[in-house]
Amino acid sequence: MGCFKKFLSFIVSVFVFTNILVAGPVSQEITISDVAGMKASSSEGDSKAGFAFDGKMDTRWESTHGVDPSWLQITFKKQVKLSSLNIAWEKASAKVYRVQISQDGKNWRTVALINDGEEAEERLIKLKQHISTRHLRIYCQERTTQYGYSIWEITFNPEEVNLPEVDTKVLYKNKNLPIEKRVEDLLSRMTLKEKVGQMAQIDRVNAKPMKDIADWGIGSVLSGGGSGPAENTPLEWAKMYDLYQSYALKSRLGIPIIYGVDAVHGHNNVKGAVIFPHNIGMGCTRNPELMEKACRITAIEVAATGIDWTFSPCIAVPRDEKWGRTYEGFGETAELNEIMGVAAVKGYQGSNLADGKTILACPKHFVGDGGTTGGIDQGNTQCSEEILRSIHLPAYKKTVDAGAGSVMVSYSSWNGKKMHGHKYLLTDVLKKELGFKYLLVSDWKAIEKLPGTYDVQMQNAINAGIDMNMIPDDYKKFINSLTNLVKTGKIPISRIDDAVRRILTVKFKLGLFENPYCDRNLLKLVGCPEHRTVARECVRQSCVLLENRNKTLPLSKKIKRIHVAGIGANDIGIQCGGWTIEWQGKSGNITQGTTILGGIRKTVSKETMVTYSVDGTGASGASVGIVVLAEKPYAEMKGDKQKLEFPQSDINALRNLKQSGIPVIVIVISGRPIPLPGRNMYDVLVAAWLPGTEGQGIADVIFGDYNPTGKLSHSWPKDMSQVPINYGDKNYKPMYEYGFGLRYE
Repeated sequence: MGCFKKFLSFIVSVFVFTNILVAGPVSQEITISDVAGMKASSSEGDSKAGFAFDGKMDTRWESTHGVDPSWLQITFKKQVKLSSLNIAWEKASAKVYRVQISQDGKNWRTVALINDGEEAEERLIKLKQHISTRHLRIYCQERTTQYGYSIWEITFNPEEVNLPEVDTKVLYKNKNLPIEKRVEDLLSRMTLKEKVGQMAQIDRVNAKPMKDIADWGIGSVLSGGGSGPAENTPLEWAKMYDLYQSYALKSRLGIPIIYGVDAVHGHNNVKGAVIFPHNIGMGCTRNPELMEKACRITAIEVAATGIDWTFSPCIAVPRDEKWGRTYEGFGETAELNEIMGVAAVKGYQGSNLADGKTILACPKHFVGDGGTTGGIDQGNTQCSEEILRSIHLPAYKKTVDAGAGSVMVSYSSWNGKKMHGHKYLLTDVLKKELGFKYLLVSDWKAIEKLPGTYDVQMQNAINAGIDMNMIPDDYKKFINSLTNLVKTGKIPISRIDDAVRRILTVKFKLGLFENPYCDRNLLKLVGCPEHRTVARECVRQSCVLLENRNKTLPLSKKIKRIHVAGIGANDIGIQCGGWTIEWQGKSGNITQGTTILGGIRKTVSKETMVTYSVDGTGASGASVGIVVLAEKPYAEMKGDKQKLEFPQSDINALRNLKQSGIPVIVIVISGRPIPLPGRNMYDVLVAAWLPGTEGQGIADVIFGDYNPTGKLSHSWPKDMSQVPINYGDKNYKPMYEYGFGLRYE
């Protein structure tokens, strides 16, 4: 016998400069009739705070444009017990404010002080002690703008007192029962609308109003690339997650959401998190133990912010480097993706998904996305089933066998038929033949790319086997469509039950019913030195030494002078690449870390001079030159290129170094092999891929603190006429072969 958490909620929605509304599910213990009224320290025009609950859409509360302090006061008709509240500010908000309570409405006591308020902030305030009160107010002392205060919504969570023991007849609430029994019990209690709601995954920015998460029974929320809280810190991510989860738990059956994010090389949306090398570099390590360790760290940092699910690993087998997602796969062979994909799943999920430091893995994109004709993203993979099974399918078999809790479907087609409507591959092969028994999720709005009307698209995708549907915006349209398709017999209820059964199974395995909120004790681990040390080791092992004439490397740490060139030498954003802070990535100082230039300067002796110019000028008199040739950040779709080349500015910098008459070291920062200038232009060539935040690892290789072990995960073409080129091709004569990599003698 155990206890379950029962959150009683009272929601007041205050629209300043627009309207005042009362919204959201309200508990039986506290209702609108329990509220005596609302008032403010001042009002303007015909707006009166006392009209806050008159039900009219043309009345509102406004604070003054004048002198602080100003406040919003709420009075309850009876005593309430509170443990926390959430304040969702609009842009015109308070910088410094207090939460105060009173029994008589005259004598006030402060129970929370906030002195770091920001614009457009949603803040969950857990009170230091449970309080009992008749009056509550938000007492604002300093504003962030010249305008009046604007509070969109205040949510109150009463104190949990005298909670009853779990009714063992409600089987799904009994954590001691097998998951299968809990799932079937919960499924039997759900309406059709609630079942279909569980199949919907929406982007956080479209959960408006937030109470829709409960009202429509939404099963999952995600943050698309770059979608996060206004203040991008681990703590604010944790607050955001808890806020969305709190709404889900207000649904009739209290089913928690599962929250997803593209944490594809670390918790890469969050500033301050450790960013690991992209998969193309990790493939060069040939080290599954290190991959598992990196993904275990990623899981901890993701879990610290509450998030349960990463859309990773990508186990595509890129066969044409013109594809903009080449860097997301581990390499051009099935073998590499099998070995490293399994390691990633084990790292993310651990041995127990209910462990607070693990998250759900999601091998993607099923199946064949790396083999599209011309390397076109979301294109058509034209091959026999034999080739599909020998190159693109093996890693899915291995990751499914390793217990992957979800799989994402590919945008791409196979011989002209889009994967999201491919029942043979999704159901017959993946679910039945490979035995995948968990959650199959669509890609972003991918179902709407199927032919036909919206209803036909939904019908074909669900009947093909998709369980969770990433329909980031119009979830009401999706739920209404799917409900009608079931009622008209176009989708059997058995298919809906199968999908929801898979979704609920994953949620129970994650322990979300017992521990729905994030463990903020983990926040101190995000970006910690121990995690960065592992990422640095990943960078070391991913670097591939391709040329080392005259034994130029390793350099002496006491060398007289080093001249560094290229914009990518001193740019965290460039060395992290796409899927970092923003969807497409971004140049510049976008997060914490060590640049290549920074790593060099930290490594050399005090006597060594390190100079730097973007264009490579000023190198005369240096002992050696180091130039970074770098692709600018990109991600899916926008990364597709018909001609692979480095920016002309970097080529010019290389020429300037060469003309200075000194030995030249080239470090390549790229998401794929790119044809290089003639070999006579450089003495040393290091492929460092997209190393992430720990550029110190590259310096470790250059100065001999680490003897390079990296081996190419892709064949390196001589020129564009050889692209695509893959190990095993006829007339296979690349510039550097798959698996090639030098060491120091």
